Amino acid sequence: MISGQAVTHLRKSHILNMSEADSAAPITPEAGPVGAKAVAEYSAEILTELRDLASGAGLTFLAYLIQVAVEESKIQAADPEQG
Repeated sequence: MISGQAVTHLRKSHILNMSEADSAAPITPEAGPVGAKAVAEYSAEILTELRDLASGAGLTFLAYLIQVAVEESKIQAADPEQG
């Protein structure tokens, strides 16, 4: 079983990796309005981590459902009409 502490660590690692790769601040409600494309891209990243956690814990069907959301996030991020 994955502890809450492990999830928190993964979340912090993700934020640090984002900061290293891109100087932009992570998407948070406090950061103000953001475009749909940015939200879709961020969602795909977070959902991918959740899918991996679910898969590692043996939650195959949950991992599958999350993968569906990953794919939809990528489709939305690639949509040229998204800002």
